[in-house]
Amino acid sequence: MSFMTTPPRSAIIAVSGIISLLLLYRLVVTTNSPYAPSFGIGHKLKHQRLNIQGSPQNETLGFQKIFAINLPERTDKRDSLSLAASLTNIYITYIDGVKGQDVINKSLPFGQENRKFTEPMLGSWRAHMNAVRTVVEEGISSALILEDDVDWDVRIKGQLHAFAGGSRWVQGYFSDNTTHSPYGDDWDLLWLGFCHDRFDDGRGSPPFVIANDLSIVQADKMAINPSMKDFLRQWPEHTRVVHEVGSPICSYAYAVSLRGAQKLLYGLSVHHLKALFDNALATWCEHNVNGAKCYGAYPPYFFPHKARGGRGKNSDNNPKQKGREKSETPNIQWSAKMNIEKLLAGQNDFTDAYPDTPQQQPPKPKEETREKEQQKKPAPKRRRSL
Repeated sequence: MSFMTTPPRSAIIAVSGIISLLLLYRLVVTTNSPYAPSFGIGHKLKHQRLNIQGSPQNETLGFQKIFAINLPERTDKRDSLSLAASLTNIYITYIDGVKGQDVINKSLPFGQENRKFTEPMLGSWRAHMNAVRTVVEEGISSALILEDDVDWDVRIKGQLHAFAGGSRWVQGYFSDNTTHSPYGDDWDLLWLGFCHDRFDDGRGSPPFVIANDLSIVQADKMAINPSMKDFLRQWPEHTRVVHEVGSPICSYAYAVSLRGAQKLLYGLSVHHLKALFDNALATWCEHNVNGAKCYGAYPPYFFPHKARGGRGKNSDNNPKQKGREKSETPNIQWSAKMNIEKLLAGQNDFTDAYPDTPQQQPPKPKEETREKEQQKKPAPKRRRSL
């Protein structure tokens, strides 16, 4: 007769503690980005390197290519985008934009036989499909696709390093897993620039939380949908959440893997098209069409820049859009396009669009620090002479 022995109480407590820590770690993790200091359960990741090939720190932000869609006649937008990219060490390849009148009826997908959309909307869809098709035709492993008016923080590479850890996490990778892409290998689309999303607690893996990132603008100061502000208020200020996307709107910036590009070219062109491009893309992700796996982060990393100029300056779809006297990029603290003069001069005291946000200034030289400390010291008292 055999008897089962009961494990010591101390062993049971130890195992239970480890399981609890692992579950908590799965819910709240931070990364080693210089702009996202680690804290709490995830603090041990601070000095770890992701075991990956490529890096978000390179000139294509960890993707094989970066494409920007630009109408050839909008040289102003290309000038601005090229300059901002060059000054932040990013390399962009351009895809020509398309005018709707150049899209013939016979080329339209099923569902668009009667040209249900406006000409600019049809042109936008075709230009995005051309970018996606280029990924398929050239066998590109991954590509970031940008609209030509986007802007980003000058610290974008540090921000995306943190996102890479989160993207890998929600896909189920750990730090000792080797992947081809720094963002993991089990994704079809990474939505990195959009105007609104719906977050579903029951959708996909638990979120990955990037905490205490002072490059993130406070939620109440962001020009975003009130529901998204409520979403961000679940966490402390300066928090970014990486998760499986719900149904994002606006296609400012998104990345596709080769597998994702193949699925997307089928789903939004070869098969059918029932909605405007960004709405169709949102539905494709929301319903996991053809097994689509889409991830993103909120707040996103790319927003449209609003250049000063006359009516219609900032829209290729709405020529009557009101002009503006002053340029701005909402929701980005140290905008690349708003800091072009600083970057040209080699300065790093960047213009802050949200000055009440705590700063993360680059470290100052020791000599300058020592000089300021000496200035703070009280002057020695002088003896009175009799």
